[in-house]
Amino acid sequence: MRRALVLCVLAVAACASDAQAQSAAAIGLGLAVSSYDPTGSLGQSATSIGPLIRIKTGAGFGPTIGFDWYAVGVETVAGGQRVYLGRVRVRPVMVGVAYNWNRGKYWLSASAVGGYAFARLTVNDQARPAIRAGLGTNFLSFDAGNSFVWRPQLGMWYDADARVGITASIAYIGVQPTLRIATDTGVQQTRLHAACTVLTFGLVFSVF
Repeated sequence: MRRALVLCVLAVAACASDAQAQSAAAIGLGLAVSSYDPTGSLGQSATSIGPLIRIKTGAGFGPTIGFDWYAVGVETVAGGQRVYLGRVRVRPVMVGVAYNWNRGKYWLSASAVGGYAFARLTVNDQARPAIRAGLGTNFLSFDAGNSFVWRPQLGMWYDADARVGITASIAYIGVQPTLRIATDTGVQQTRLHAACTVLTFGLVFSVF
């Protein structure tokens, strides 16, 4: 995970050697490397590479959206033992407001968005026997419920070239999907530890 982030930082530094403004670019497309570090003790960190869209709205306040789709590993406790449960995929859809500052080639932004997150759990089959034994049950099924989500974020853009933009940001995604475990005796509910601190580095090329 750290090696991928280091490589991305080096790529950013290399591209930053050119020093012209990207002022002509209104929309940019590219790639981002993101590191997701769950804040709960039962979450497992993950790194992903995905598409990145930049829409320049100018300095000052403006609307913004967030689609921070990601997946992290999660654990649960059964019979007093920690068990790797599987991976939870979180698909937030968020809207909010951002404030942008511009200083030459640099853009700084602070934003806050909120919305609804759709969650899906892929269960590790090797966890089922341990959870059955811990709960003392034969029948066992899992389901992850959806959740409200919110995300504050601080970011910086550098217009390295007339058509190239580089970004780095830090954010917190607050989300708590409900884990429902159905057994012979009923349904138990708990929270999945999917809230994350997110570090992102990205590179975009202007389209329009």
